[in-house]
Amino acid sequence: MSRPLPHPRLVLGYRKDGRPIHPILGADERDPSNGQPPVGQGSVRTFTQDEVSQLLAREKQQGGRSAVKEILEQVGFEKAEDLAAFVKAQRDAQAAQLSEVERREQSAAEREQGAAQKIAAAETRERAAARHATLLKLGALGDDLTDAEGCCAPRSRRAPTGRRLRERRRR
Repeated sequence: MSRPLPHPRLVLGYRKDGRPIHPILGADERDPSNGQPPVGQGSVRTFTQDEVSQLLAREKQQGGRSAVKEILEQVGFEKAEDLAAFVKAQRDAQAAQLSEVERREQSAAEREQGAAQKIAAAETRERAAARHATLLKLGALGDDLTDAEGCCAPRSRRAPTGRRLRERRRR
């Protein structure tokens, strides 16, 4: 029993140079029955737009891979995952350093605020001592001194007046 041969113009595949491989006629490149001129003698192949797009996409991907490989070699890494891990570690270290800087800034701000409060308290004590000394020079003693200090004290430290007492009651 013999098997029927395929149609002679059926394309089984393509050569590296793009010429089709036919089942019977394409065995030898120099075979005159091939019907196509040998490579280098003006062989022309037409491509569809899809084929051109696929070829260009393949070339673009290959170029991207080779560029990444070249960069990895220049930087000293074997795989992209190693580079990604290194970059992640650097970012984590930078974040930790930044948070350390933030902690230092916060600590400095707290110390600055504490110093400002101490200065304000010292100024208040100094003013109170100056008032006390002035009242003593004027001859205020005992209860008179206490009353005089109450009158000379800043408004926030004075005893509430009648008007302020009435306002408190209304609330």
